[in-house]
Amino acid sequence: MRAAKVIYNILANSAGVSALVSNRISPVLLPQGSAFPAVVYSEVNINATPTKDSNSRLDFTRVQIDCLATTYEGASTLADAVRSALNVVTPGTYNGVNVFYIEFDNEQEFSDNAADFDGIFQVSQDYIISYSV
Repeated sequence: MRAAKVIYNILANSAGVSALVSNRISPVLLPQGSAFPAVVYSEVNINATPTKDSNSRLDFTRVQIDCLATTYEGASTLADAVRSALNVVTPGTYNGVNVFYIEFDNEQEFSDNAADFDGIFQVSQDYIISYSV
């Protein structure tokens, strides 16, 4: 949950992302009836770094960010804005979480033709976030 707080904070405060999606940045599931473009983020897995004498003080979380739009160009432009926002992040505290780094891991493209209109284009990106617990 801490990594999700970081992602929301960075994306909501990014001028490039906000210019495209306004406040349409949602955890796990886009609310029904939402406008596009939009961003959905979710924590895929969390790997703790245990120590011999205590619980983990450092976690690594894989976060998936889905950039959704009604056009391929719209989804690609949003994905570029998201990556730019997260690439400039340096170690610091975001929404109360001490972040060491955010690393881009991969990107995939999808489409959904089952939508009520022409369809939705999706660019999914994975990031690894290292932060203290």
